[in-house]
Amino acid sequence: MNEQFVSVNTERLTENINEISSELRSMETEINGIYEQIVYLNSMWDGPANALFNISFNNDSRDVLDALAKMSKFIDSLDECRKKYDECEMSVMDEVSKIN
Repeated sequence: MNEQFVSVNTERLTENINEISSELRSMETEINGIYEQIVYLNSMWDGPANALFNISFNNDSRDVLDALAKMSKFIDSLDECRKKYDECEMSVMDEVSKIN
């Protein structure tokens, strides 16, 4: 039987979590800037085209915010798994040190 092992580098995982979290915050900042531009744009025109544009924009922005929320939950889950892995690894190292 061919045994396979999974190697986990929690330091690299932490770096990835931090990088992705930073990108998510940047995206949220950009979205807020877009909202400000939409408010400005709405002050410049009205009518049926504006209403359709706003409906479309609101649908798209809702989808983007939903995706960002899901990514944020995923990152939170990864971070929780990393913490549990580190705790377990420390526990195992503690038990092994007691043997010696």
